[in-house]
Amino acid sequence: MEIGIIGGGAIGLLFAAYLSKKHDVTVYTRTKNQAHMLIQNGVIVEGQEPFQAKLSYATNSVKYQEKVLIISVKQYHLENLIPLIKSLTPRIIIFLQNGMSHIEKVKELSMHDVYLGVVEHGVMKINDHKICHSGIGRTIISSFNNKDLSYINNLNIHDPSFPIEFSENWYNILAKKLLANAVINPLTALFNVSNGSLVTNLHFYRLAEKLFQEVWEALNLQNKNEHWAYVKDICLKTANNKSSMLKDLQNGRKTEVDAILGYILLEAERKTLNAPTVEFLYQSIKGIEIEREEGE
Repeated sequence: MEIGIIGGGAIGLLFAAYLSKKHDVTVYTRTKNQAHMLIQNGVIVEGQEPFQAKLSYATNSVKYQEKVLIISVKQYHLENLIPLIKSLTPRIIIFLQNGMSHIEKVKELSMHDVYLGVVEHGVMKINDHKICHSGIGRTIISSFNNKDLSYINNLNIHDPSFPIEFSENWYNILAKKLLANAVINPLTALFNVSNGSLVTNLHFYRLAEKLFQEVWEALNLQNKNEHWAYVKDICLKTANNKSSMLKDLQNGRKTEVDAILGYILLEAERKTLNAPTVEFLYQSIKGIEIEREEGE
């Protein structure tokens, strides 16, 4: 199967490496230099089971030709990308984003068979063609507007290091991932600590509890204790890891705080809920971003 992956970040390269074991994969990058590096070297995967994957092609063009497109860019890049996707002939589109602010944009793509997914792997980008697969997790995919799973079933390479699962409820899988991101990312980013500190440091733990309560209510989820256990488990399993939001701030990149906490604030307002901890963290991260931009 011919697959196009839009985005050459850690997740995009992880998918390119594993899916190329079974499929013809093209990676669409932002820069010509990264495309050249991927054509030359493929994707080098370090970690528990290191390997090197050869790609069909890599390019920084926007001529998306494949029947299946996997979109792994960050939320704030979707605004420019969605109009391009709308102009394509009907095909399979799989979105793999943190947060849920893209849902309204995705509704504009009724001409395509749209799927939404969450990625639970631990992966870090080392350079333009090399990643570290630090933790084996799952990819969970759910249909947004189509029940035909034949293409998605064909996507599965049945590799224990890259399991793909399916869910009938896209809201639940995205909301659960957003809940974890909304608790872990902003707190670790603001206090410049690794994920494990949120459960080992009593003061951070209490803040995480308050933040969790507000986010859980805004997302209108069930099984509160189960979801809190899920968040704590991620903190423990990734104890020494830096969150993506912390790494973005450290590297002077724009964060996804609008897609994560911004979405939570909108949901809280819509449900007339108070979310003071969410508001404080949102304004804090946005303020840090502005200070960094003005200091450049």
